[in-house]
This record gives sequence, structure tokens and C-alpha cells, in this order.
Amino acid sequence: MEHTNRKKLLSEIMTNLNAMKNKIHGKIMHQGHSYNITHAQWFALVIIKAKKDMGVKEISKMLGTTSSATTQLVDGLVDSGLVQRSINREDRRFFNLELSTKGQKIIKEMETTYAKFIEMLFGSLSDKELHAYNELHKKILKNL
Repeated sequence: MEHTNRKKLLSEIMTNLNAMKNKIHGKIMHQGHSYNITHAQWFALVIIKAKKDMGVKEISKMLGTTSSATTQLVDGLVDSGLVQRSINREDRRFFNLELSTKGQKIIKEMETTYAKFIEMLFGSLSDKELHAYNELHKKILKNL
């Protein structure tokens, strides 16, 4: 393949990846709005679910936001009853965060809807094509 064609193909791949990302994020945003959850709050909930007893500082690093912005975000989640704070047993100056029962229920519903959306998104691919797609992504990710 000549260089110009490869460059054009790579540009098309990037355009398609961005379109897919935007559609996925749009789906998450639409679903989050039905629960009055913002995009940032959704990601914070996913992070908190993944690692119990996580503090604001760790969430801030993972979201790439300031500690004060993350504190406001978490305060909103606490106020809405989706997250609970508890004092860190090892260092009483810090709080641990975990999903409340309400937060666990909502995130489970959102994950179920998201999984159905992803199944629909890749529904046009055969199992063989899906496997090849996954292997290609893993190969690309090794370069990052």
C-alpha cells in the first residue's frame, strides 16, 4: 500500500473511532440524564465501584481533574444518596468512598443498559470478526 493511501486510511480510522466514541458517550449521557447523573458523575461512580474505600485524591487522579472539582463532584453524589463517605481507618484526616445501596442499584441498571448497547453496536459482526476485532485492538494497545 502506498504511503498516501495508508495515510488516508489511518485518517478514516481515526474519524470512525471518534464517531464511535461520540456515539457511546452520547448513549451514556442520555442514560445518565434519566437518573440525573452527569457524564463525570457516571465515571466517578464506575471508579468508586471498582475500588472500595477510594478517596477523592485517587478519583481526582483517575479523572484528571483537580481535587476541589472532584470534591464538588463527590459532594453531589453524596447529596443525591449514590455514594457514602466513611472515615479512613488508617488516617482519620481522609474519607473513604463507596457506593450506597441506591448507587449500586443505579450503576447496575446503567451497566446492563450499556452492555445491551455494546452488544447492539457490535451485533453486525460475526463471532469470528468480533474476535479478530478484539485481537487487533489488543495489538494496537500494546503500542501505547
